[in-house]
Amino acid sequence: MHQYVDVTKFIRYPWGTYDLEYYGGRCGYVKDKKIQGRVIVFISGKMISTGGKNIRNSVEQLKHTVEILAREKIIKRTKIEPKVQNVVATQMLEAKLISITWY
Repeated sequence: MHQYVDVTKFIRYPWGTYDLEYYGGRCGYVKDKKIQGRVIVFISGKMISTGGKNIRNSVEQLKHTVEILAREKIIKRTKIEPKVQNVVATQMLEAKLISITWY
């Protein structure tokens, strides 16, 4: 995005959160009914989509966030060029785990 974002303004809106304790106040969070997880927005303009069920969903969450921020005049409308990083795989174990005591 390459734009400075005043993330402190996020607390004015029902979709936004801002907390000085996380990342030293260098980011805010966007979450509304169209976003499954949430989008972290750093003051530098970097955005991270979390909680999406697949790559397409994550990209849509980023686009939706840009629309929200542009509509509220927090940023200038911009085209995004997402980069996929840090893909995580999960698996549920089918068997019960046994308790191990370490001495």
